Amino acid sequence: MTDPEVWTTPEVAKFCGIKDTVVSNRMIRLGVPVYDREPGRAGRNRYLANLVRDAVAKAPGKGNRTPRKPAPPT
Repeated sequence: MTDPEVWTTPEVAKFCGIKDTVVSNRMIRLGVPVYDREPGRAGRNRYLANLVRDAVAKAPGKGNRTPRKPAPPT
């Protein structure tokens, strides 16, 4: 059995085009769980590459949000 492809935080950041410091929050928002951590005190989170690719592909585009509610009549 082959080991799954895993990406560290900097690799995920590069793929997503975001800063390293934002990766954890982005992955939580996209529903991608942490696969494991690198060993050591300063170990970084690692994520399964296929889950990251799928989640980013399904995510709404930049600036996409729910429409604003219409202003109440004056």
